[in-house]
Amino acid sequence: MRDAGDIAVGRAGVEDLDALTPLFHDYRGSYSELGDLEHEREYLHDRLTRGESVVFVAWIGGEPAGFVQLYPTFSSLAMCSKWILNDVYVAEPFRRRHVAPALVQRAVEFVRETGAGRFDLKTGKDNTSVQKFYEALGWERDTKFYTYSFPFE
Repeated sequence: MRDAGDIAVGRAGVEDLDALTPLFHDYRGSYSELGDLEHEREYLHDRLTRGESVVFVAWIGGEPAGFVQLYPTFSSLAMCSKWILNDVYVAEPFRRRHVAPALVQRAVEFVRETGAGRFDLKTGKDNTSVQKFYEALGWERDTKFYTYSFPFE
């Protein structure tokens, strides 16, 4: 576990599901997704036990303060492995206490440790405060590609 001042950041395992699931539930709720704690716990359990994602949890005073979730993938053009920073969430009582930067920095360190060639994320075009946050941490906006999604409904 890495300690950033009073923030301790550690990689989550199945033993952390009781602390992680309510954070994940609140994160999904912040995007207006209907919550189901049992299903959300199962989703996280499956990702962690199958090695399909890596989650880091920030702790302050023994309380879970936030998390970041990464998904592994590959780039054919760059011929390398890469990671997607998919989810970052900080619980309301812990905001403005440098939790998000500590989580993102730990994620960057982890991706470097894996030897991956890229680390990508997406954020809303209108979410300028989050864009400024990432840019202040050294992230660069992609100007070459658009993102498209196929609407499975």
